Amino acid sequence: MRVAALLSGGKDSVYAAFLSSIMGMDPEVALINVPEEEHPMVYHRPNIHLAGVVARLMGLEAKHFKGSTEEDLAGAIGSVGADALVAGVVASEYQYWFLQEACRRAECTLIAPLWGRDPEELLREYTEAGMEVVITRVAAEGLDRSLLGRTISEVAGRLLEAHRRWGVNPVGEGGEFETLVVGAPWFSGKIRIKDVEVSEEGPLTATLRVLEHEVVA
Repeated sequence: MRVAALLSGGKDSVYAAFLSSIMGMDPEVALINVPEEEHPMVYHRPNIHLAGVVARLMGLEAKHFKGSTEEDLAGAIGSVGADALVAGVVASEYQYWFLQEACRRAECTLIAPLWGRDPEELLREYTEAGMEVVITRVAAEGLDRSLLGRTISEVAGRLLEAHRRWGVNPVGEGGEFETLVVGAPWFSGKIRIKDVEVSEEGPLTATLRVLEHEVVA
């Protein structure tokens, strides 16, 4: 079976690919969508230019593709000859339907090891797995630009407080925050961020874009 991982470089897609490997279904290629919309419904946009770096650190071939429809994703799956697609969807019914439909069209199996998992449990699990996950975007009540560039292990208490007080999903499944994985025990190296740019789009929304980085051992 040839397995592809839908990879954004964020925590959920990276961890889903890792769990798939543990389950005996090792991804060989990373499918990376480059969104053309400013705020895509399905795909991750912030720092997508680093997803290929994350893929290489995971030992995966990187295949970039564009398009926002199920047919576009199905075409990407077909282009790499995948029989199964691993995705990091956690709770979004729309995203799960979208992925299922793309897989149906591509005649492949959807592997979603995070689907239906408790988000508070996942937040703890990411840290326990040794993932270094940097917050790159915030867009919800209770979160602000002071979280940008910090790891989820450093601010887990803040994320859980925002969950209790404002209903923020602890792993940002509703787009409340987005992330970049810069290191993990199964990576061949680590991304060191050297220069960033922060932009604010409103009182509750801010994005950190990595301008310069290097890969270190």
